[in-house]
Amino acid sequence: ISPVVEVTEYARTTHMAAPVFWLFLALASAVLYFRRRSVEAADFVMIAGAVLVGVLYLRETPFLFIVAAPVVCALLSEEELWEGRRSRKWLRTGSVLLAAAALTWALGFDRLIPYRWGWGLDENDFPAAAADLLEKGGFPERLYNGYSWGGYLAFRLYPKVGTFQDGRAMAYPREYLTRLNAGFSPDDWPALLKEYDVNTALVLWPEAYRFPSREWGTVFWDERWILLVRRSPGNAAFLEEHEYRHFLPGGPVSSPDGQRLELLAAEMERNQRERRGRSAVTDNNLGVLYRRLGKEGRAEEALKKAVAADGSYAPAWANLGSLYLARGERALAVDALERAVRADPGLASAAELLQG
Repeated sequence: ISPVVEVTEYARTTHMAAPVFWLFLALASAVLYFRRRSVEAADFVMIAGAVLVGVLYLRETPFLFIVAAPVVCALLSEEELWEGRRSRKWLRTGSVLLAAAALTWALGFDRLIPYRWGWGLDENDFPAAAADLLEKGGFPERLYNGYSWGGYLAFRLYPKVGTFQDGRAMAYPREYLTRLNAGFSPDDWPALLKEYDVNTALVLWPEAYRFPSREWGTVFWDERWILLVRRSPGNAAFLEEHEYRHFLPGGPVSSPDGQRLELLAAEMERNQRERRGRSAVTDNNLGVLYRRLGKEGRAEEALKKAVAADGSYAPAWANLGSLYLARGERALAVDALERAVRADPGLASAAELLQG
């Protein structure tokens, strides 16, 4: 099935761009070579097979490490490997290989494979905050989601919420995969959503154009994801309570009167509560907004949250400095404005205030 074959992880690959693969293979080969007894057939077949499929297919690359690691560790534990002149030769070779591996890791690995390190799930790659809301329940059935994060949603939400698609490509009918792989045309897309009775959709921002605002309401969004609900009589009450009407991904939608600004501020505060982690940009805009409304205490609080979320975000420091200047707190103002200039020397407003 061509849509399955075209999935990146099934593709053939060259590992010249992944030196860690070759360095590990060289280390395993060195251990096998310097072993005095002949290599057992089972060990050789396992490692050779893992190398073969790891070179041919990107999906299978990790199996080399899984298969070879226990074999290599068992060989390294043999006393005979550490006896005599050959052991010293092996140690020199092993040291060079390890040094090369460490250098490659330090200089290139993070660039070649740009993953972030740490405990648990990387929430930049999966819609964790949106899943929090879906997990609470109450959203109209059924959910549409993108292919890449369907597995995460199934892990988080099943059986409360079903997923539209996930990573089990070979579990889907050929016709569906062909349709999905070809891309949904503007004419086919509404028909597909109607065919599957989709009422809620979780997509990346670039996909949101498929869900026009006249037909779908936004009920959650953050830097990457947007959660939408279909406008229909059955969903009217839900949208009345949960829809964002003033603070939307394309920018604030609000007239300048005070009541509208209050509603905008309330939706901005709500958005900060719902997303995992704060947005320095939104907190900074909240600070500016509260100053317009004459709420300096709330403005200071929001701006402090902005610089706490991102200490290098110069506009927040500049606005905080401006607020302190207006209150006559010059020492605090100078400190904030100096931080703004250090973060962004080209920020003219902060430099002008500092000079004044």
